Amino acid sequence: MLAELEIRDLALLARARLSLRPGLVALTGATGVGKSLVLEALGLLAGDRADAAVIRSGASSATVRGLFHLSPEQAREAAAALGIDEPEGGELLVERRVEPGGRGRASADGSPVTVAGLRAAARLLVEIHGQSEHQRLLDPRAQADLLDRAGNCTAERERFAGALREARAARDRRAGLEARRRERLARIDYLDHVAAAVGGARLRPGEKADLERERARFDGAERYLADLHAAVDALQEGEGSAGDRLGAARSALARASELDPRLAAARDLVDEALERVDAAAREAARLRDASDLDPERRAAVEERLEALDRLLRAHGPSEEEALAAGAAAAAESASLRAEEEDAGRASVVEAAAAAALAAAGKALARKRRAAARALAAGVLAEMADLALGAARFEVLVEEGEGDLRDTATESGPGRVEFLFQANPGEPLLPLARVASGGELARVALALKTRLADADRTPVLVFDEVDAEVGGRLGPAVAARLRAVAAGRQVLVVTHIPAIAAAADQHLRVTKEVSGGRTTAAVEELSGAARERELAEMLRGEGLAERGLEAARDLLAAPPPARPAPRPPSSSARRRRR
Repeated sequence: MLAELEIRDLALLARARLSLRPGLVALTGATGVGKSLVLEALGLLAGDRADAAVIRSGASSATVRGLFHLSPEQAREAAAALGIDEPEGGELLVERRVEPGGRGRASADGSPVTVAGLRAAARLLVEIHGQSEHQRLLDPRAQADLLDRAGNCTAERERFAGALREARAARDRRAGLEARRRERLARIDYLDHVAAAVGGARLRPGEKADLERERARFDGAERYLADLHAAVDALQEGEGSAGDRLGAARSALARASELDPRLAAARDLVDEALERVDAAAREAARLRDASDLDPERRAAVEERLEALDRLLRAHGPSEEEALAAGAAAAAESASLRAEEEDAGRASVVEAAAAAALAAAGKALARKRRAAARALAAGVLAEMADLALGAARFEVLVEEGEGDLRDTATESGPGRVEFLFQANPGEPLLPLARVASGGELARVALALKTRLADADRTPVLVFDEVDAEVGGRLGPAVAARLRAVAAGRQVLVVTHIPAIAAAADQHLRVTKEVSGGRTTAAVEELSGAARERELAEMLRGEGLAERGLEAARDLLAAPPPARPAPRPPSSSARRRRR
């Protein structure tokens, strides 16, 4: 509940500090005295947009503080929404300050919070129903929300919303895979061609360089062979070859070393040179004899080089890069082939998701129909005591037609709409087309009464819920407000004496002019002051003396009790069948 509300420098309210109690709290006062300022203060705590125009003239800022007493669960949820630590003892102090230029600050338990955080927390703590709220009843989306709250359809609705998202995603994925199929198949063909071309070429790193050297040898074949022959002759096979001359030198040094051992080292060096000359001559002779200058081999080399040139121009320039390109093409082709297989499976997944969506839609519609029957019966019973006994009220629930992925919303598979007939003989039509202002207000009150048990919000605020209802229905309206206030706190702005008299706490807003300055004030009424306020509400401002006896009778009467729900009439039962 909201235990304390402090307001400073908010328009006409210079300062007000209210200690509030649970149950029904009535806020009264003459028209134009500033009752709406209390609601505006609550709106600021709930995260409404701040307007610098609300700052009292001459003040630097406007401030609103609210102290909430919360259950452990409410405290945890509110702290999570605000992004603060859980308040100790369930006491949460929320402050909103409005400064010039529309700037301002918000805090909770002394920690700065965002306005978005305030709005998120307010959805858990405070629900404000102004006269515009009645107009929301004309919106089928709001009607669906009310039905789902009344019938506890939230879980089925969330499952349907999730199934709708999944079904649309599955369809989009399948459509995307199909749309890319032609491009994908063409890409697979190209990649397979690349992989086959590279793989079929049996590339070897360095092969092109080796072939180019071989071709160079073919180009200089005659000179190459002549040089090899000359080298072999000079080293070993020709007259006066290096081998012969070194042999003669070795023999001479061998004879000389017999006389002078110091020449043995020179002899050994010549021996080593002979061995090297022999090795060089043998290698040159081997290459000369092994040289394959066959024209067919030369043609094969040219052909292979041309093939390598074409391949490396496309995928090189080196053999290593071409081999890497071939491997990458093979890997991408495999991935695209897997995607092609996925395209086939995507149709199966899409069909399964569509079936799950249809099942979720039927489950939601089935539960909504049961909730609709119960809600309609309850609203009819309430309306009978609000001078709408001859009216009809039904809730239309549609399962939806066609492809739900196209026609449904996350709110449900089909339309939910409140239907109303004010008088016998008239057609049953959407509430938006037939309800007058007073009828709409009474339907709203009947709905709120029926939704009280399903509504977890601890603080409800009604701004002139009795507007266009009339004083004769005051006791009936008061009974319903007391029913809604059972186990929570309900603040109602009212002009009907019976409602103010039935309240557990009575607050009055007054306005006075002093020193050329207008100031509003809020005070709690009890005893004689409350009697006089009720008397003026009954007889008119300044005529309290004429209405005191009636006011005392109102206060002395037992609080209006909510009538026991009556069973629907036989005609109503026939209509529902």
